[in-house]
Amino acid sequence: MRLTLTRTQKTEIGLLQRGIPYDFDLSKPAERAVAEDLRHRGVATETKTETPAEAPAPKRKGKPDPDPAS
Repeated sequence: MRLTLTRTQKTEIGLLQRGIPYDFDLSKPAERAVAEDLRHRGVATETKTETPAEAPAPKRKGKPDPDPAS
């Protein structure tokens, strides 16, 4: 499960920072408990996991787009 925190939280698995998506392994009891607690309290929201094919291409800065006609 991938969760993004809305505020920084100190948990039993460590300090989790606001705005960073974390992958929780639900087969591990400690991670499952933390993930359920964060969602229950409304501190974290579930984020969609992007595959590399769905990820947008990085934009190049300072370079014009190449001319496809030439």
